[in-house]
Amino acid sequence: MDQKTILSLIEKYLNGTASTEERGILLDWYRREADQPATWEASSTEDITRLKTRMLGQLKQHVRKTRKPVSLFHRWRLAAAVLVLAAGGLVMSRIFLPGTRNVPEKALLTGKGERKKVRLPDSTLVWLAPCSELKYPEQFEGDQRIVQLSGEAFFEVSSDAQHPFIIHTQSLTTKVLGTAFNIHAYPEDTLITVTLLNGSVMLNEKQRLTPMQKAFYGKNSGTLSYIDDPDAALMLQRREGELEYNNVKLGIIMKDLERLFNVTIIIEEDAKDCLFYGRIKANEDIETFLSKLSRVVGVKVNTKGNKYFIHKGKC
Repeated sequence: MDQKTILSLIEKYLNGTASTEERGILLDWYRREADQPATWEASSTEDITRLKTRMLGQLKQHVRKTRKPVSLFHRWRLAAAVLVLAAGGLVMSRIFLPGTRNVPEKALLTGKGERKKVRLPDSTLVWLAPCSELKYPEQFEGDQRIVQLSGEAFFEVSSDAQHPFIIHTQSLTTKVLGTAFNIHAYPEDTLITVTLLNGSVMLNEKQRLTPMQKAFYGKNSGTLSYIDDPDAALMLQRREGELEYNNVKLGIIMKDLERLFNVTIIIEEDAKDCLFYGRIKANEDIETFLSKLSRVVGVKVNTKGNKYFIHKGKC
């Protein structure tokens, strides 16, 4: 990747305009360029300075040949941006969450095929799904515990009635006191879903969910609805990488597969509405699952290079 492209991607991330795909490209670049494993926990000023120095060295190699000079301040801003992206690890950032009174935040990132588990400062547990990002403060302050999520995560929120736990996604706010639930809110999807196992959550200060219910928020329409969900407990398996489907459309499942296995899948429009009942077992490979899918549903699967093509077949 040329230096002009990488600088443009870093600037877009710094400005908050980078898409999920662009963030993934930037992470892939960093993994290739870094001379050491790119997963850290920056826990001291000395560590942060050392990491920034390493990243500045990487950036200098890319800007040295550019015709237009880049100021030292500009390079340090870019180095800080790449540091935030450190290949899915826990890193320090200088962005601040709303309502945290200028407390520095941490960012947890996962790439395709990656899952991570983190314990927040209040002892809340979070299981982060592939291609997701969670931002949270080093310490929760004030009368609310606020985090930001892009992607999918399962939460076990530590109970504290005096300090509600609030999750901001792209267009939905979930407020809880202490409960277990799953949020599916990828930026490219038009629908956000919240599945509640136990406790109680309030969505956009409008809709309260009770255990074993699932809510749907349409980003385009702004509508919020919910249904009873007897399969809500399947979220416990999903957080560990075992995904079970009960008559789910293949168009939805293929998105899960791309994130889970880090592959590209092209599915015919006519095949997207085919329904599948079954599961992806933990540690199951993509070829095994697609072979099972073709037998159960009747679709045809072809492979070309690193891409998989799904044709309707008999479904």
